[in-house]
Amino acid sequence: MSKIKDILRLRFDAGLSLRDISKCCSVGPATVSEILSRFSTSGLSWPLPDETSDTELEKAVYKGKNSSRLKRQPDIALMHQELKRKGMTKLLLWQEYRDLDTATAYGYTQFCEHYQT
Repeated sequence: MSKIKDILRLRFDAGLSLRDISKCCSVGPATVSEILSRFSTSGLSWPLPDETSDTELEKAVYKGKNSSRLKRQPDIALMHQELKRKGMTKLLLWQEYRDLDTATAYGYTQFCEHYQT
């Protein structure tokens, strides 16, 4: 069962508070609150129909939110070559990467994390 279903079940069936749900599911209370508010605006109702898959539920709850799966991967080999040039920094490379398409670009921290891996 997905964490989203667990959170919904604990809230609507068990009537637990946000803090208690966050402890049970090992997520922060803000995450629980966000999932519950997204669920309330998703058009779905509890209990969910039996045929609702975890993937369908996730798409309904997170519709409109940019998923990291949709992000454009930076060219690591090119980054490595460019960073050898004098005066070139990760920040400059990230700004160039972001300027190509900001909607599909990673933030600076994630950009740097991808370079390290």
